Amino acid sequence: MRLVLTVLLTAALAVSASAGLNPDARMYLDFDPPDGVHRIEEPPDPVVNIYVVLDCLGVDSGINGCTIHFERTFGATAHDEVCLIGFFSGGDVEDPEFGWYIVTQGECIYPDANGMIIVGYVLYYYTGPPGYVKIAAAEVAGKEVLDCNNMTDVYCVADNAGIGADPPPGDPGCYCGPVPVEDASWGTIKSLYR
Repeated sequence: MRLVLTVLLTAALAVSASAGLNPDARMYLDFDPPDGVHRIEEPPDPVVNIYVVLDCLGVDSGINGCTIHFERTFGATAHDEVCLIGFFSGGDVEDPEFGWYIVTQGECIYPDANGMIIVGYVLYYYTGPPGYVKIAAAEVAGKEVLDCNNMTDVYCVADNAGIGADPPPGDPGCYCGPVPVEDASWGTIKSLYR
């Protein structure tokens, strides 16, 4: 009985420990996808495109939509959202309540050969001073992605973007791949319950 309880307890702890730490997708900002450029110096051209990228969706996974909200510190006179995947796009990426929302209206969008979906980009007219833009949770919509089964999932933020300044880090633990565990033998685990 003790052995069965130990196995069940170990399995329950492993599932609950990873469930909250593994979002269903990862979002990041990139000046030049898929190259992972998260910081540029002050540009000579005032027009700057910051791409919004999703990856780590899992095997055969895609999206039907998402919400995006930016908090910006660099100077810009205007911005415009350009959707690259959806049939319907609305809102304002800098609106703290709802953000920018994209809906594909039933057509599931799958990752490309690089394992990513370039959702769109935000075009800024940069005026300075230097600063950053970071992905934040919208007050109402949060950080949500709609999967191909029309289920609402969350995404974590891997990287933000900076112009002439270092961007703030993404969410802690937001990376692709399995959750790391310490190697232990079954004997070591059983000894904890003797």
